[in-house]
Amino acid sequence: MTDSYTFRTISFAALALCLVALPLSAHDNPQPTGMETESTRQPLQPDECEELLFIPSEGITVVSLGQESALRRVTAARTPELADASSQAASEYAQGRPAEAARLLFPFLASNREDLELLNQYARSLYTQFIEDVTARILHVFPLYYRLVAALDERIVAELGDQLAPGRPVAIVDFGEAYWKLSTLYLDLQQYDKAEYELARAMAAILPVVSLEANTRLVEQMYAYMMEATFFTKHAEANAFYACRLRKVSPDFRDADRFRLPYPEELNPRPAGAQ
Repeated sequence: MTDSYTFRTISFAALALCLVALPLSAHDNPQPTGMETESTRQPLQPDECEELLFIPSEGITVVSLGQESALRRVTAARTPELADASSQAASEYAQGRPAEAARLLFPFLASNREDLELLNQYARSLYTQFIEDVTARILHVFPLYYRLVAALDERIVAELGDQLAPGRPVAIVDFGEAYWKLSTLYLDLQQYDKAEYELARAMAAILPVVSLEANTRLVEQMYAYMMEATFFTKHAEANAFYACRLRKVSPDFRDADRFRLPYPEELNPRPAGAQ
């Protein structure tokens, strides 16, 4: 732990298993984004989920911003005009006017390139403004989230350096939404390996700190989108794992098996004597 960041390590297994402890209700959901395809895999059965031996074990280092972090210091040093515009934009966004929120923030972007929280707020507004327009999201929003997440990664390495485990992904809790939005944009672009990576970081940053009962749809979407990404990256073990988590959270989730890969039999042996 430092004055600037708080550390913890999250395993994919811990992320997934924490979701089944609460009584989550199922409801209708939109189909996952991406290429239209069908899986020939039969629907998962409860006993099949219980017999899965694969548990994702690769960890993600999760950090929380402290008041002394460079990112927080930049925000604290905002001019009164920017602080007022950000506050007004937040109000407009909360009232369902994302285009107005973006309009208020845009004049400050060029002169405040180090303010990544400002960029995050602007990108969120545009993403919501273009929620029904895939082409506009890719053209106007993807570059913003790509730049934001790249800048976050650079800032973390610069500030924490050798405190980070070599090769281990890092996620900042305060920017969990940015990883999530970027992952959905990678799905739009059909760049499934990058979508899978950013989805994992989003889950590590978001799921342990949200009320699962109040965010059932978000949890369902994360699992469904992870199934879609791993379907196309051919990560069969991870695909089966997240399929089971989705089935346990929402047994009636529509099209839950649409992006199911066959699970390698050698990784899922039946108990002795089973037919």
